[in-house]
Amino acid sequence: MTSSFLFYKTRRIDVRGRELLKTQEKYYAVDLGLRWAMLGRDATSDMGHLLENVVFLELKRRGGKVLIGKVGDMEIDFVVRRPSGETVYYQVAWSVRNEETLARELAPLQKVADFNQRYLITMDPEEPIRNGIRQVNVIKWLTR
Repeated sequence: MTSSFLFYKTRRIDVRGRELLKTQEKYYAVDLGLRWAMLGRDATSDMGHLLENVVFLELKRRGGKVLIGKVGDMEIDFVVRRPSGETVYYQVAWSVRNEETLARELAPLQKVADFNQRYLITMDPEEPIRNGIRQVNVIKWLTR
């Protein structure tokens, strides 16, 4: 499916050791319209994964190498290595209005020991920066 350009394969990287891992790749649809065509109404059952796919596609469009981050036993949705050499971390969630969800989404970004930019992208309104992590509304982020 990746050789027919229906899906992008994304590798996983150990953020602390900075090495690519050989297993646990993730796949993202090149066109979400195919998902809608195949699943119909069931396609809206997991809006968080759909939003993650949209953010992935936009990160690919903006350039750089898009990877999945691993910090201990937690996952960072995206680690982007820009052509300039800069690394940026992104976590994506539909909503973090629930305190448990907010804590779960922030935890992997808080474990990163470097000083690179870190973003939490949601459908919620933008919030103040928390421990160096900027929460951004996805619509505003997409239109920048």
